[in-house]
Amino acid sequence: MRKFAYGLAAGLFAATLSATTVQAATIYEETHDYGLGQYDPSGSDVLVSDGVVVSDTSLDRFSDSFDFTAVDYDSIDSISLTLTFSDAGPAGLGFLEAWTARIQGSDPGSSSDDFFALLFDPLSPQSITISLSTDVLGVDAFAHTLDTGVFEFWFSEFSTNADAFTLDSATLSISGTLAAVPLPATGALMLLALGGIAATRRKTAA
Repeated sequence: MRKFAYGLAAGLFAATLSATTVQAATIYEETHDYGLGQYDPSGSDVLVSDGVVVSDTSLDRFSDSFDFTAVDYDSIDSISLTLTFSDAGPAGLGFLEAWTARIQGSDPGSSSDDFFALLFDPLSPQSITISLSTDVLGVDAFAHTLDTGVFEFWFSEFSTNADAFTLDSATLSISGTLAAVPLPATGALMLLALGGIAATRRKTAA
């Protein structure tokens, strides 16, 4: 009986550790599929059948965000934005058209704390990842995203020409660890098993 009780307690303890131990994994993923009848982002850029036409001449430029404040997590290791697009360049003599994805930092009135990534048509769908290692010098896009629970992005294009590209979709993926979930039922079984051990000891002693 004693061996059985010890074995039961050890087994339940191992099961509890296994259930509450978490490893880094994808803890959040969401896709915004742009286009007519689908996800309509902020801004005045034009929705077409397969996406949104992002223009550097629109009065109210495209912007979008992902809200993950409902995710109960212990830690976040990295955040990846995967963009599917066409005609973003770089194109033209001397790269006259070159679009960059811009991830918001803590100062909405400045670009010095944002994270920028140049888009390349051959890489579409192109993934852009931010983490603690990308928050260097004045950039704090990763820290700002964690502080607010909202990932915000838009696009910049610095040539003097009137340029545009088509953005089909954007997918945000967050890698980290979810908050550990207590297991009260398993804990109760462990206490029961330990109680059995104590009873066995008393009976043996008697």
